[in-house]
Amino acid sequence: RAALVDVGVRFNPASGRGALQVDYSFQPGQAQSAALFFRGFTGFGESLIDYNHWVTRFTVGLAIQR
Repeated sequence: RAALVDVGVRFNPASGRGALQVDYSFQPGQAQSAALFFRGFTGFGESLIDYNHWVTRFTVGLAIQR
């Protein structure tokens, strides 16, 4: 079982704004249908509500898969 790492970077030179998002997930123990994940985000535009505000956010979650 391998852990998954995903990195996303975006930047708009016209506005000087951008964002960085890092996701890490893995299946804990013998779990076949669940994955634990962590996400870190910093920058502009994580959601439509925050498109014009700098946000730094950390998230922990459980993904259930079929």
